[in-house]
Amino acid sequence: MFAIVTCPECRNNRMIDLSSGNTSCPYCGKRFDTDRLQIKFKHPDQSVVRDVLFGSEAVPTSKDSDNPMKGLAYKVSHASDPGMKMSYIADGLSEIYGEFTVDMIDELVPGKGEKYAEAMLEACMIYEVGYGRFRKI
Repeated sequence: MFAIVTCPECRNNRMIDLSSGNTSCPYCGKRFDTDRLQIKFKHPDQSVVRDVLFGSEAVPTSKDSDNPMKGLAYKVSHASDPGMKMSYIADGLSEIYGEFTVDMIDELVPGKGEKYAEAMLEACMIYEVGYGRFRKI
């Protein structure tokens, strides 16, 4: 099983192999027991964990099958590129709900829902299907 953790010493995110028992941070060199680190995401497939860590489009939409919004929120919050965030939002909300509102976008990027909706409309990523209701193109 592989996981994303934050080094308690230098605060850098990294991927670890949970079966190894202990690990050294490549950034600060500190050594830690893997069972004492706080896990942000884990998956048996190393490539999926790497994709989550680096914000790849190949990341599954949900790490929690009972709550797809939680998985989408995780993807959006860990994407560094605003264009990638908008793509995740448009694809994810359309897949989950069909149509979505600015309030739903606001759940993923608090306080920026309207700004993101305007940017996605301008970039032709979404269209308005009814007053205040959107869908990806």
